[in-house]
Amino acid sequence: MDKLDIEWAGRRAGELFALDGYNCTMAVMRALMELAGRDATELLPLAAPFGAGIARAGLTCGALTGAVLALGLLKAPRAYEDHDAKEESYRLCAPVVKGFAEGMGSALCAEITGVDIASKEGRRRFVEEGTLEKKCVPAVELAARLGAEILLQ
Repeated sequence: MDKLDIEWAGRRAGELFALDGYNCTMAVMRALMELAGRDATELLPLAAPFGAGIARAGLTCGALTGAVLALGLLKAPRAYEDHDAKEESYRLCAPVVKGFAEGMGSALCAEITGVDIASKEGRRRFVEEGTLEKKCVPAVELAARLGAEILLQ
């Protein structure tokens, strides 16, 4: 496992999210796909609705979802009729979920951000309080680094 690649994935996801206009899910998914040498262009629309905790619902953080989607695409077994293959997918992603929840204090967007991003008032607070920089960029970077650790094993 190369620490430089892991750090690169975190920085790349953060840049895509904060500077290039990607949502959290898309940024993490693309960074991990790039790390693996794969083009994510055709897959990004799949990730788009998961931003802000799934369509701004504040559910599972989109950054975490992006890491899980990328790992599923890149490393998960393909024989899903097989119970053991499904279990392998869960085993593969479990450390990412655990590490993310521990690192961010939650896996839920609403708990991480502290705002109801679905409401106009929540989006106003999100901007005024600098939540993107204070909470979301670190979440995106963490999810990408955790995903990269699994990807590079």
